[in-house]
Amino acid sequence: MLNSDFVNQQAKKLAVLAQKESPDDRQQVKLILARVMQRTPTDEEISRGIEFIDDRKKEFEDEPNKPLELFCVIALNLNEFLFLD
Repeated sequence: MLNSDFVNQQAKKLAVLAQKESPDDRQQVKLILARVMQRTPTDEEISRGIEFIDDRKKEFEDEPNKPLELFCVIALNLNEFLFLD
């Protein structure tokens, strides 16, 4: 699913939605995780998301939306999203 065109398209839409809701990275990560996992994310989950995005910002300086889109791809591939308990 990481290379799926459909998942990548949906990740872009989710990133746009999060950016419309808030300009703040922390709030964007919180919103994305809450939508994907259907629960309130922990502070640790939010911190890891922000760390991931910050690390990607260095790699994608010329594509400012790409780090958030990549985080959305990861979120859409979480076991908690893919599998029902």
